[in-house]
Amino acid sequence: MSGTLYRGGFVYAAGTPRATAMLVDETAGVITWIGDEGAADRLGPPDLVVDLAGALAAPAFVDACAAPGAVRRTDAVRTGTASLHVMAGLADGVLDAAGPDDGGLGVETVLYWHGPAAERPPGARPATTSTDPAIVSSLVRQATDAGQQCSLWAGEDPAGVLRAVEAAEQAASPAARAVAACSHRLVADGPLPDEVVAALSRFGMVVVVTATGVGGAGGVDLRSLAAAGVPFAFGSRPLGDRQLEGPGTSAGWTDPWVAVRQASSGSPGAVSVRAAFAAATRGGRRAAGGVGSVGFVGGDLRPGAEATFGVWGFAGDLVVRTPDTRLAAWSTDPRAATPPLPDLDRGLPRWRQLVIAGRVVGVTDS
Repeated sequence: MSGTLYRGGFVYAAGTPRATAMLVDETAGVITWIGDEGAADRLGPPDLVVDLAGALAAPAFVDACAAPGAVRRTDAVRTGTASLHVMAGLADGVLDAAGPDDGGLGVETVLYWHGPAAERPPGARPATTSTDPAIVSSLVRQATDAGQQCSLWAGEDPAGVLRAVEAAEQAASPAARAVAACSHRLVADGPLPDEVVAALSRFGMVVVVTATGVGGAGGVDLRSLAAAGVPFAFGSRPLGDRQLEGPGTSAGWTDPWVAVRQASSGSPGAVSVRAAFAAATRGGRRAAGGVGSVGFVGGDLRPGAEATFGVWGFAGDLVVRTPDTRLAAWSTDPRAATPPLPDLDRGLPRWRQLVIAGRVVGVTDS
């Protein structure tokens, strides 16, 4: 048996909810097997064994709205974040925002450029922080005609922004790909009316909820997005005029688990911890409309998927939790079909390791 066997802990895998071991092919950058300790013993000797020592291996985080100049790839590694989506313009500095090199860490950066189109760096995606209907409509039409994703800002008038998207859809060239096929993004930090949520669903858009929009009064109602089938992700950068609530800095969250906890905190628009974690991981991959480094969308752990994950120590038990007080608050029943996550009421998980496409890019002994 070739590859590295991670065992002696827990593996967050939807297809194998009580998994404790995982085999990784570093050369191909993929997961080749997931199962329990007994099955691992029958696989034969691997090239290397990594003792998880009771820790949790789970999909790596994605920061879907990172601040240029405040977030570095080395910081991302220490928070179990494998991908950064940076919104930047001329004032932010192109190289500082995009990063000419990551020192071999392997952390992905996706740059969304809201500066002049003529100055857009190679590989950057078009974006705007304007809510002017003419600007929004023109950007969406051009991006759609090119079959390219763009990023929009909801601002104080998300309904107006979506009307501009509708106008762009009607004006796009007949040969262009449909708006929905481009998975355009809407960055938001405040309430989204029901008609806006319905339009987001129709246009196939992804909502990126900023640090100031997750949890608490006046934030984005995540439950309504989930009910409408609108995918969403989280970003550490606070935008707009709302003040950051909860742990963080002026540049946003310092730990993605904060977003997961606040998104599942029991406020009226909260979702389950599982849904919040999915938004912070797989949702971020979808928010980029792209694939991982070995050709997979990423964001989940299963045989054949990209081996990109973090390893976390945690206090207490792994649990399945729901924000709805009418239901059981949590469960540690091993018969549950849903893979459990750390009990965030016992404290935030502690980062131990980050693996990207099968390669260890960061590790701590603490």
